[in-house]
Amino acid sequence: MRSWQKVIYSATCGFVAVFLLWILADENSPLVKHFAPSPVPFRDVWAGLHFHIYLVMVAFNIPDGGGHLFFYSAVFAQWFLIGYILSWLWSRRKQISTKNLN
Repeated sequence: MRSWQKVIYSATCGFVAVFLLWILADENSPLVKHFAPSPVPFRDVWAGLHFHIYLVMVAFNIPDGGGHLFFYSAVFAQWFLIGYILSWLWSRRKQISTKNLN
């Protein structure tokens, strides 16, 4: 996998993660409005994966106004990094299997 493909894959992972966070956990999402009396399924699980970002926001006293931008940027960066590591591992797996065939 070429480096630009890794970046595209990683950016896709980041954007999908931010979209899922918005759709599952944000107060303004259509799913939260649809499931108004009861919680959105998997909301707590998905939000729990980003609990460390909440802790950073509390530790550095980031206000709510700028908090959304920081939070969504941090979630994007987290999943971009995870996507890049996974794409790197995937390309390494292909290289190792190709070497074994020769």
